[in-house]
Amino acid sequence: MPDGVSYDELLAKANSEHEGFGREFEPFARFADEPSYGTRIRSTVEGLLNEGFKLADAERSLRDLETLRTKYTGKKSALAALKKSIGRVDDSVKRADIGFRLLQVDTSITERLERVRLHLNEIVAELRTERDRIDVTLPGRRP
Repeated sequence: MPDGVSYDELLAKANSEHEGFGREFEPFARFADEPSYGTRIRSTVEGLLNEGFKLADAERSLRDLETLRTKYTGKKSALAALKKSIGRVDDSVKRADIGFRLLQVDTSITERLERVRLHLNEIVAELRTERDRIDVTLPGRRP
């Protein structure tokens, strides 16, 4: 049977993973607000356009966000390895406690990533609509 794992060690690693995610999540923090609908998304997009944010930037942010999601919640992530080692904690009370803490960390990371993904998808859709907009008041071409 494998040796027991220290509760304190797992807790420190879980907290370290959560803090590491927080640092890498900073570039996406401005998109962490609840997704806006209607005029709110329009004003958000106008503000981003004024900052020089373009459709390509939004699409790149979505790809980067997916990479971050894979890094922190994927099958081979450090968090997944910590979850696998829960069963090696000797004390059942501490095992339950560390399991709950890891669940909290995983849920926190997943919710933040999903909120930003939804918001970025709305921004991308709005930017694509803006790009494809046609001014119907301009004269057309004669066939």
